[in-house]
Amino acid sequence: MIPGGSVRGSRPRFDLVVADARRLGADTLVTGAGPRSNHARPTAAVAALAGLACRAVCWGGPPQRMQDNDRLIARFRAEIHFTGESPRASVDAVLGGGSADAPAPPRAGGRRHDWGAGALR
Repeated sequence: MIPGGSVRGSRPRFDLVVADARRLGADTLVTGAGPRSNHARPTAAVAALAGLACRAVCWGGPPQRMQDNDRLIARFRAEIHFTGESPRASVDAVLGGGSADAPAPPRAGGRRHDWGAGALR
């Protein structure tokens, strides 16, 4: 999982994330975020540029209408999964495997790359 920038200045080094994902044979970058996330947007862009799929797991539900970040994330063909619950902990439950709704890799035999707080799979 690619962690969001919860602490100012602690942005992930996407070049290192992509290199690690490729080294591990992953084909999907997975990140947890809030609705209309500023973090999911660059994650989706980097994944698209690197030829990787992207899944963003967001707390809450889908927005009534798409706005700027939603459109950009969709433009990079990232999949957004909403937990349906408002607390941030609902994202952790999905990413940690504590939910039947955990996003699976998009291709048969694919591997997701969980980076940072999550375990590598």
